[in-house]
Amino acid sequence: MMADEVTAKMIEKNILIPEGLLVFPARDAKQAEDALNKFSPDLMILADDIRGVDHIEFAKKVLENEPTLPIILFTKKNSVIDTKDAIQLGLVDWLEAPVNIADMRRALRVGLARAQNWRSWLKREASRYTDSLRRQVDELEHLAEVGQVVTGLLDLDVVLTKVVEAAVDVTGADEGSLLLLEEDTGTLVMRAAKNFNDDFVRTFRVTASDSLINQVIETGEPILIDSDAPHKITTGLLVKSMIYVPLKISGKVFGVLGVDNRMTSSNFTERHVTLLSMMADYASVAIENAKLYTFTMHERYKLERILTQIKDGVLVYSPENRIMLVNNVARKALGLGDDDLTGMHLDDLISDLEMASMLMGHDLLQEFIEIDGEDKRIYHMRVLEIEGVGSVATFHDISYFKELDKMKTEFVSTVSHDLRSPLTAIMGYISLIKRVGDVNVKQDEFIDKVEDSVRSITSLIDNLLNLGRLEIGGFGEAELVDMNRLIRVSVDQFEEQIAEREQQVIEKIEPWLPSVVGYPIQLRQMVDNLIGNAIKFTQEEGCITVEAKHEKEQLIIRISDDGPGIPWEEHTKIFDKFYRAKGTVGIVDGTGLGLAITKSVVTNHRGRIWVDSEPGKGATFIIVLPVAPENSIE
Repeated sequence: MMADEVTAKMIEKNILIPEGLLVFPARDAKQAEDALNKFSPDLMILADDIRGVDHIEFAKKVLENEPTLPIILFTKKNSVIDTKDAIQLGLVDWLEAPVNIADMRRALRVGLARAQNWRSWLKREASRYTDSLRRQVDELEHLAEVGQVVTGLLDLDVVLTKVVEAAVDVTGADEGSLLLLEEDTGTLVMRAAKNFNDDFVRTFRVTASDSLINQVIETGEPILIDSDAPHKITTGLLVKSMIYVPLKISGKVFGVLGVDNRMTSSNFTERHVTLLSMMADYASVAIENAKLYTFTMHERYKLERILTQIKDGVLVYSPENRIMLVNNVARKALGLGDDDLTGMHLDDLISDLEMASMLMGHDLLQEFIEIDGEDKRIYHMRVLEIEGVGSVATFHDISYFKELDKMKTEFVSTVSHDLRSPLTAIMGYISLIKRVGDVNVKQDEFIDKVEDSVRSITSLIDNLLNLGRLEIGGFGEAELVDMNRLIRVSVDQFEEQIAEREQQVIEKIEPWLPSVVGYPIQLRQMVDNLIGNAIKFTQEEGCITVEAKHEKEQLIIRISDDGPGIPWEEHTKIFDKFYRAKGTVGIVDGTGLGLAITKSVVTNHRGRIWVDSEPGKGATFIIVLPVAPENSIE
């Protein structure tokens, strides 16, 4: 840059352009600064006639921003330049007017060569630093990829193999190994390795007391060994350099990850230790995840094996009614087939609406319910809620007992029928004794006792025959039964008996109960039996509650007393024939058939019955009957 246009043009035309240079002339400091901001020049020719600025100060200012820019100083003849300034500036050359073309060309070539040298040096330095940074970035990216891969794996053997392979890869080692500690024996077992013989890996075991391994396990700190002399490591091989880093979970060391150079002479560095330690952290998490997954799957497999072998059906489903677990017995009972049902909704699998309602609306289910399975078997089903899991339905096959019960019923019915004739004859002859002659007071007392006994036996036989008819079926045509009226009539029937015992009856009967399709005499007997039981077991001046309501296409009847209650273990037994709850025999009259008859009536009407009771807190018998569909009876 120079103010003398003539000289500037002459230099540009005769020297610069023939050298193949692109020239940007500047007449003053502002033009020069604009050119420097816009371009990156290879060389500057600076004259001492710049307007409005000292050329030395300007050169210093330029070099502050462009320290590698070569500058040739061009001055007038006999100009005085401080040599110290020229040295500090690091000028390529200092030329005086008039222009000597050879000197100018020599200075240009020196300046351009210097510029090229600077560029080469900067490129080398940049490459040196960027290569290091690039290598570090590549290592971190590789670590991130390895971490993503291994932490996403759940097969323990695959995780261990991937970790060792990545450790060898990231450190450039000859070989690598991963040893896990067996806590019960204090033995280290090689679970994965790279570039070791497979047979050696399978059989290798070593105690944790080995000096180097033990140091890593006890301190939880990595070890780096680099030496000109080979070092014998735990495997019994001589290595030239090696690294051991601990595998830790919650601060507890459970294994060691190691790499070594046995053939290569290169040493490991602290950077390799850092990389391997980071990989060990990834590996520890992945190994723990894989162990937990393996343990969970093992426990699930054991549970499934147990559920498969037991004879009871088990169905586990979530609060959203999605299947979590189902064994073969439950599949057969519900007709669910052999497909994987995990996650499927009960609505999509169970076509029987009543069964689906019992499973999904099981707030009413407190005890075992008798159901007919899809496999033509008969089951006791019970549904329980398990906090934090969902619900569990169990199915106990009672087909054998039902068949046995049927045979017993038929036998009892036959015997009872055969007993009616002799009992009738006995009653007839007893009634004739007093007619054929006088009897004394003692004889008359004996006759009365015989009559009472015969009546009791006759009543028992009538109940047995009635129960037999209920279980065998064949009751004629069903009809619509007004349950509101039936329940109220039954309560009224016991009015005198309730008054004698000074008891109180609380009625909670909805005014518009739906009708039930069934047999009026049986339904009346069902209600009579439960109310009669409640009166017998309620103390004098006690309270009895009769409740009936309509809910979800079902009629729900609850009859409660404040009597002695029933132990939990007897809740299902009390519906068996001739069974009488503990503590009632000899205190309350009965044959043990009333509840059996009641259950048979409920079963005949496709209903369910159970008891809710605790000792000392009374008992509540709950009956659920399906309501009559519209137009069910013509």
